[in-house]
Amino acid sequence: LDEFESLEPAHLARVREKADQLGVKIDGGIGSVCPTSGSWRPNWGTPQEYLTRGLTTAKAVGATSMRCFLGSQAERRGTLPIEAHMEAMIKALRSARSVAFDTGVKIAIENHNGDLEAHEVKTIIEEAGKDYVGSCLDAGNPMWLLEDPQQTLEVLGPYVVTTHFRDSAVYEHPRGAAFQW
Repeated sequence: LDEFESLEPAHLARVREKADQLGVKIDGGIGSVCPTSGSWRPNWGTPQEYLTRGLTTAKAVGATSMRCFLGSQAERRGTLPIEAHMEAMIKALRSARSVAFDTGVKIAIENHNGDLEAHEVKTIIEEAGKDYVGSCLDAGNPMWLLEDPQQTLEVLGPYVVTTHFRDSAVYEHPRGAAFQW
């Protein structure tokens, strides 16, 4: 949402029109929707308000999905267990269910920079509701958790609605192994 010059309907209509002229498909995207995450920003309003803005903006520019995420690696090392963050995210996603259906935009949870393993993303999708929540599969991010990208694809493949791809490499390092985007 911060990337748009304006969220005014007339401006978003121009963005959509230009994308259509260029034959470009736009996917929507917002940040963390987990209010217990260090990545959450209270100035965004409530999770429901933030998700609603994201979904309505995504619809206005012609997107059929809207990417979001839980947080970062910090959520795996904090005082709250990852399961507590997952529950907070599920509650947030459920609060926007009717908006997702009304807009026709599917919420796509990214396996994001070490926050969630594939099976955890799958759990959130299924518990929130796979009829309006899916996966934004990031092919490079499994390395943050030492998860095999093939395993991530196998677990999340049935739920994918959008993707992020980049070149990544794992290589030997004097202390074991390292990876690089």
